[in-house]
Amino acid sequence: MRKIESLELEKWSEPDETGHVHLVGMEKAQVAFDRLEAHLKDVGMMPDEYFLFNDSRFRKEDTLPRHRGVLCNVEFGASEGIYLDICLLTDHKPVQFATGKTLREDADAFLWMHRIAAECSLMLNGGGRVYTMKELPVLLTEEEAGAVYNSVDLDLCNPTNGEEERLLVSAHEKLAAALGRDIQLDTPRM
Repeated sequence: MRKIESLELEKWSEPDETGHVHLVGMEKAQVAFDRLEAHLKDVGMMPDEYFLFNDSRFRKEDTLPRHRGVLCNVEFGASEGIYLDICLLTDHKPVQFATGKTLREDADAFLWMHRIAAECSLMLNGGGRVYTMKELPVLLTEEEAGAVYNSVDLDLCNPTNGEEERLLVSAHEKLAAALGRDIQLDTPRM
């Protein structure tokens, strides 16, 4: 399991005598970007070409505008690559916050950039809440998946406890499906 602590972009007062809190401001734009970028680096989800703060829109000391959400959009570029645009949805018009890019243009890159967009959306829309992620997404190249498949296949040849064997069979089946392989288990394993 992985814990994801989203970013708190709003600044709130201490509770008053009645227990109410009041919005006192927003996080500095550069600080929010730096924290998001650090998170993406920490979890290995940086776009491979670049990930840039929109410093033409924000100065270092600027705070984020009040917004009702953050939109993370992925699309193919006009010339090359796949782009991730992160916009703050204000009452007036979307405000460009950051952009990421990969030079690759294949389906794997498109889906990978969507995974990064999902992580950014969770971080920027989560309001400081902590989320638990029970499934661990792993993106492997075909060669890596083949190596893991073979390793799991070998592990299934050795006696294990029932639960470990069940998990290995499940992982083996998922890898086989991803690789387009038919699996034939010689003996019933469970």
